[in-house]
Formats: sequence, C-alpha cells, structure tokens
Amino acid sequence: MSTIKDRFGVSNLEKVFTSVANSLQEQTANKGELARFSDKALLLHCPSCSADNACHIAQELCDAVDQNIIDIDDQTLPVTITIGIGLINETTECPNEVLDQALSAHNSAQNQAGEEHSHKAYCLYEPVLSEEEKELSDTKRTIQNALDNDGFQLLFQPIVSLKGDTGEHYEALLRLPDIECNLLRPSVFLDVATRMGAMEKIDRWVITQCLKQLVEHCKEGRKTKLTINLSRETMADESVIPWLKAAFDAADLAPSSLTFQLDEDIVSRQLNIANKFLERVKALGSFVSISNFGCSMNQFKTLQYITCDQVKVHGSFALDIQHNGESPDALNSLIRELIKHDKDAIIPCVENSSILATLWKTGAHYIQGHYLQAPETTMSYDFSTDG
Repeated sequence: MSTIKDRFGVSNLEKVFTSVANSLQEQTANKGELARFSDKALLLHCPSCSADNACHIAQELCDAVDQNIIDIDDQTLPVTITIGIGLINETTECPNEVLDQALSAHNSAQNQAGEEHSHKAYCLYEPVLSEEEKELSDTKRTIQNALDNDGFQLLFQPIVSLKGDTGEHYEALLRLPDIECNLLRPSVFLDVATRMGAMEKIDRWVITQCLKQLVEHCKEGRKTKLTINLSRETMADESVIPWLKAAFDAADLAPSSLTFQLDEDIVSRQLNIANKFLERVKALGSFVSISNFGCSMNQFKTLQYITCDQVKVHGSFALDIQHNGESPDALNSLIRELIKHDKDAIIPCVENSSILATLWKTGAHYIQGHYLQAPETTMSYDFSTDG
C-alpha cells in the first residue's frame, strides 16, 4: 500500500483499497463478516471456523485478489495481499488476544512472502509457549473438554456427627481428570476456570450431578444430604435461585437435601451480595455453610451480617494440633464462639485418632477428614458407627 500511495497518491490508494475490499466481499459473503480494520487492513470474522478451514479461506482470498485486474491512470496494477489468521477457541480470554495473534501472524506472512520473493501469503498464528503458558493452555483445554463432555468427577467425603446424629451427610468435592487421568484438585484449576468465565457452568454441573445422585439414593430409601461448594460468580448470579428451584422441582427433591457452602474470604469481601444470596438460598429451603472460617481478622463480624446454619473452620486448626503439637486452645475458643452464635461447627482435616478426644471436648457438632474416610467416588460410609 505504501508503494501505491507513493506512485499514485492517496485518492488512488483508496480506489485500490475499495476494489480489493469489494472483491473480498464477494468471496466472503457466505463465510463471515468483513469489516475495515485500519486504513490499509480488513478484518474477517468467521464463526465456528477450524484452523484448516481458515487456511483454505485465506488461500481462496489470496487467489481472488491476485486475479483481480485493477487499472490506475491507464496502468494495470498488480495487487496482492497477505493474511494473518488468529483462532478463537476455548483458551481465548478476550477479543484483543485473538486480534494480537492475527497481527502477529500477518507480520510472519509478510516476512515469509519476502523470503519467498512473492507477495501472496497467509500465516496461521502458532504461539511459542513457555512451559508455564503451555501448562495454562493445557489446563484451559482440559476444563473446556470436561464441560463439553461431562469430564469432571465428583468425590464424596462424609461429615460425621459428634452429637449422635446418624443421618447421611457428605461434602461433594470436585476433581478434574487430566490427560494422564490424574485427578486435579480445585486449587490447581479453579483460578484458570474463573479467568475463562466457566465457574457458573461448573457449579451448575456439580449441582445437577449431586441431585442425580440423591435421586438414586431416594430410590434406595436413603435420606442423604450433600454439601456443595459454590463460587463467587454463582453467588453473584441473579438467575441461580430460579434455576435451583426448577432443578429441585425436576428432581422431585426437597431443597433441604442440599447445603450450599461459600468460602469465608468470598463472603467477607462481598458482604451485601453474599447476604442477599444466602437469604435467598434459605428462603428456598436449603441450608447454608461458611467454610475455611477463623483465619481472618474480623470473622465474627462477618457472622453478624450474613445468614448461615453451619460453619466449617479452617483446616489449619486441626492440622496444627495433629502435626505441630500446638495447643487446642485457639480451636476451643473458636468453637465456643460459634456455639454462642448458634452455628453448627464442623472441624475438617481429622487425620488420626489421637485428636478425637480433643475434638469431643470442643463441643463441635461435626468432624470430617481422612481418618474417617478419604474422598471416594461413592457414598458408602457407615454412619451408624461412632465418629
């Protein structure tokens, strides 16, 4: 374009651009949306286009422009184009990302054309990833594949009463199988899923699968309850409560069969949103729990503002007693305060029998951990035995 401008001026440059644009418009009429991107570039958006198909279209466009005859001042002007291709896929986080990829590919196409002494070229963006970037890309792909193909997996860990309640109660724990069939814990992939905007879909998948499991338990005459962890995104989603009501109705299950659990950090950072959400959950008939409680500066101030039935204390309290020989005084004090606030206290991370006597003395309502049972794919714990 710079050569044309220098030889024929700006007005003729625009005529050339318009002629090329018209030719490309004819070629892309049924392929996507063509728009002007800059003074010398066009942008073509092709929805649901694979890499192979994009390259095929690029070649067609190059050929079409190459065959287009353009005359300027009675001179036939040979015009060719270079095309950069960026793909929108499950790992794309924003529009600017794919635009940057297309521009990078266009630069590569120009360099390639110069090396091959030809001005007709296209190039598909192929990133050179660091190990960290490759791992991130693989995780995104694995998450999307799991969403598309029910690839997530649920494990269940019993929540056992210290007050003599023999009812079946489990926490549903999400896992993501990787390409080697290792089960990834949420700490590995949830941050990536959040950046992908996938958390609401994941939460709804978990809820749906849990309801299916409970329906099967009802058929067996078992009255099982499940605790499900929810994300910040679901907490802020106005449409989730109507969706939950419809899901309970479709499954013909009482909302009281599920307890929805939010992390204390999520709640404390958005108290008004959290309180509104939790009140709506309670109005629906489900129970509410706060997890990882007890490590913030003003944890009991949080309890003054929000509605909840249960509080699951941070796992570090039990772990420090078991592994570091720390005094249980801090845990005892925390449980006493929770009881004063009329909250059912759950102590997780119970890993050996040596701590059981200490936990009995705290007055906690429930315990949970690998000593009782590691998370399993089935809900098979015998609740008739003492915790």
